[in-house]
Amino acid sequence: MATAIQKTNLKDVFIGISQVLIKKGGISDFTNVEPEYEIPVTVDSLSLSMGDASLNRVKVHGLQSDWAVTSTPGDFEFSCTIPSTHETLLEYFFGEANIVESSTVNGISYKGVSLTVKNVQRDRGLILVNEAEDKCVLFKKMTVSPTLAFENGSTEPIGIKLTGTLVVGDDSNADDIAFLSKAIAE
Repeated sequence: MATAIQKTNLKDVFIGISQVLIKKGGISDFTNVEPEYEIPVTVDSLSLSMGDASLNRVKVHGLQSDWAVTSTPGDFEFSCTIPSTHETLLEYFFGEANIVESSTVNGISYKGVSLTVKNVQRDRGLILVNEAEDKCVLFKKMTVSPTLAFENGSTEPIGIKLTGTLVVGDDSNADDIAFLSKAIAE
């Protein structure tokens, strides 16, 4: 009789986040990934989840058990909040950041950027690096929609909220997510 694999041999844990990296257009190949930005993400705002599959059951009169079952995969959901309205981030996610050279408000001079609020979607590759920086998870192609968020003005800055989902990349037969561990140098 074969011995069961012990649970301690199955331990492969990704926990904590030290970096959130992003790449425009997505990740084409897991073998060489060059992120564009390390984005600041508010602690505990990053959420990734894959919903439960929906079961489509076929019943037959006189039987308690299912005759046949098919399933529809659950939705993949992603969200995070970037606590910044830096010009580079506004342009990267919203597609524009227009320079405002001078504006006088109540007698005080200001300068900065403006943008047109519109519904946009952006394809981005997402890389999460764990707290120990010895593991990373790569999401090949996420479609995200940015919105401005300012939910608690006394304790949180105005930021960019991203919500989105995992989408099929250029090769529909290729893997979508990679769980990687740092290679040990020999």
